[in-house]
Amino acid sequence: MPETIQMEERDGRYVLIRESEDGKIAEFSLSPDSVLKLARSSLALTDQILAQRTPSANFSPAVVTPVAQISLNKDVHGSEVHLEFFDPNGMKAVFALPLKMAKSLADRLPGFVAEIEASRPPTRQ
Repeated sequence: MPETIQMEERDGRYVLIRESEDGKIAEFSLSPDSVLKLARSSLALTDQILAQRTPSANFSPAVVTPVAQISLNKDVHGSEVHLEFFDPNGMKAVFALPLKMAKSLADRLPGFVAEIEASRPPTRQ
C-alpha cells in the first residue's frame, strides 16, 4: 500500500496523519496558525521539488489547478482587486492584485486570449 497523508480537524486543532507503506500511522497535532504557515511553505517548496525532478533547464514545471469558477471582489479600501478561484471540488484560492497590476492584466488578457484562439486549429463541425 502506498504512503498516504491527510489532515483533519479535531477539537479546534488540526492533525496531520501519515500512514506509511507498512501501515504504521503517525499523527502530528497543529494549531490553526501552524496549518497556515505550513500551507505557505509547502507552496513555496512545490516549485523547488518539481525543479529538482525536471531534467531540462528549458522547462519550468508548475502545479496547475483547474479552475471551475471565478469571482471578483475588492478590498475594503478599494485599493486591490481580489480574484477568487474555485477548483472543481470547491476549494478556494484568493489573490489580491494592486489596481495597477489589475489594470495591466485587464489590458493584456483580451489580446492574449485572442492569440491563443488564433493559434488553435479550427474545429470541424
